[in-house]
Amino acid sequence: MKLESASKKYPYFKRDPKSGIYWVDAYWSDHPSQKRLTRSTRERSNKTRALEKAHRMYAEWRGKPFDHFGRKRMKFDVTADRFVTERSNKNRALTTNKINSVMKRLKPAFKSYYIDQIDEALWLNYLATGVPRAHEQWVYLKATLKMAVRDGFLKKVPELSKPEPSDFRGTVLTAKEIESLSRHVDGFMRLVLIMGLGHAMRRREMIQLTWDRVDLDKRRIHLRRADVKTKKARTFPISRELVRELKKHRKSQPEGTKWVFPSPKKKGAPLSAFDPFWRALKAEAGITRKMRVHDLRHTYLTEAAKQIKAKKSKFSAVEICVFAGLSMEVFMKHYLHLEADDLMQLCEVVAVKLRESK
Repeated sequence: MKLESASKKYPYFKRDPKSGIYWVDAYWSDHPSQKRLTRSTRERSNKTRALEKAHRMYAEWRGKPFDHFGRKRMKFDVTADRFVTERSNKNRALTTNKINSVMKRLKPAFKSYYIDQIDEALWLNYLATGVPRAHEQWVYLKATLKMAVRDGFLKKVPELSKPEPSDFRGTVLTAKEIESLSRHVDGFMRLVLIMGLGHAMRRREMIQLTWDRVDLDKRRIHLRRADVKTKKARTFPISRELVRELKKHRKSQPEGTKWVFPSPKKKGAPLSAFDPFWRALKAEAGITRKMRVHDLRHTYLTEAAKQIKAKKSKFSAVEICVFAGLSMEVFMKHYLHLEADDLMQLCEVVAVKLRESK
């Protein structure tokens, strides 16, 4: 195997021209046992990570600390950018957008610090400023620090206090708000309204929906595992109203369009978000309070839970969960809101039934 140089600064860092894999190839005549080191970094696409691995291998072979050959320190904002880039290559566009929004808050706060300076005291000072969604920021900050440990820029992940997740679960739309939205909605946002309020579809499920998974004749929509948050594929029936709107929407699109909600900017890609269209619809409908597209689904599930608790629903909680693609545990915790008294009442009912069966 013939290796070629991959760096003028580090002669031991080489690359296999056939496979594209980066290698460490070095010779040291004074080495006590192994005079030549030839080892693969197992990296092909990421040269930066391959070089860091090569530094560690070479330093270990020479009996030197990693910092002797590699970069000694790295700023937080540089590490954060590397983290975003790495995750962007692995995750969907929606997840990447979320990471970017969290990093936009973290980077200004920590950009003047090196990655090894971030500790509990610095984190608590940041929390004291009253940051929103602190739990999400904690998750991505820890993930960034773990990546720094993996790449050799940090010895271990520091202990950081974990904030409690926000109690905000969503906004339930009133009948007046639903009526106002229905009166002012136009274009493809009418589909979004029907899919969210009438079929409990998640925003991601709508955005990733393609026409080949919509059966207008049998009135069915099939969602793949990759499109569903719970990673479980599901097929559910749709209303005649939604079928009618989907047919109308399909006729308005160019022939051969793959996505139900195609991007107006990127050809062959789905719409990245409904947010600007949703904000415009809210403004036209005169709604000022905090409300997201996801709250359409939240309203459906809340109303379904109310019907079940009032014993007016034709469907059980299990059937609602199957239809909406929701776990029973989440439905009971966030929508049915079973208290200790409710559970005690259930225990009493079971006890009575057992006594009657004797």
